Amino acid sequence: MAVSDVLYPASRNWPLISASPVLPADKRVALNDELERAYRAALKKELEQTGRAALSASENLEWAQCSFIQRVFEPTEATTFHVVDVDKDGFSDIVYTGSALCSEGSATVIWYGTKDGYVVKQPTSWQVLLLRVAPNGHEVISVKQGCCAMLADIYFQDTVDNFRRDSEIALLAKTVLPLKKYSHSLQFKAKRAVALRSSPEQVDAYDRIQSEYIERAVFGNIVRKYLPGTTGTVVGETTKNNRRWFFVVMGEKNNLLVTHDPYVGYRPHTVSGADTVRAGWVPADQLTLVQK
Repeated sequence: MAVSDVLYPASRNWPLISASPVLPADKRVALNDELERAYRAALKKELEQTGRAALSASENLEWAQCSFIQRVFEPTEATTFHVVDVDKDGFSDIVYTGSALCSEGSATVIWYGTKDGYVVKQPTSWQVLLLRVAPNGHEVISVKQGCCAMLADIYFQDTVDNFRRDSEIALLAKTVLPLKKYSHSLQFKAKRAVALRSSPEQVDAYDRIQSEYIERAVFGNIVRKYLPGTTGTVVGETTKNNRRWFFVVMGEKNNLLVTHDPYVGYRPHTVSGADTVRAGWVPADQLTLVQK
């Protein structure tokens, strides 16, 4: 996944789930009942632990008209089951990562292999795609992909216990990625006020169509503006029209320095707080690289 490789350079060599062996069709059919029982047992356990009668709509992929766990075993989904030892305990695990089927977006379910069979440790299916798992079996990279009218994808680096707890980076789907990617990110501090852009070029004209669509003022390719002193990391670069541009990830703690933020809370897909759009392009001459 080229985008996560850019945003999280340290994870570039982590094994890809999509490159793991596909669960053979005959074995998947033989395991259907066991895997469904494990999935439903996890849902039941969550309800018992929280004292709730039902899961919320945002948590649940099971509907009266459509059951995710039943549809997931249809032949059309066969290639989305992978065999990989996620937690490095010596037992092969089964990972489904694909369409949420009964709702928009994606979903991931991990069935952990044990000496007594398969268990689902997560309380419900995570509505993200699992992309990579670190060699230590603890850290993961995942993405919540925008669909339909959504404009942004949100990438996560976190633990196998909680894909979406800490590090989040939202990126406009139309963002141009750098051809030159750094193997290690570099720290920077902005010399002056900067505009974060979706492409390595200065386009500032008022975009009426986009503004009316998200009900916020959008100017050219600007995704966010910051006061001087902003910090973050440079993860790639390019040169366009004889000007050097850095592809950067702005630090999560710079929200107090934001002066223009058109994509926070935009409709129909809300992006707010730590997961706001904070990756894009800045002219290299506006930044000072600093030593860690």
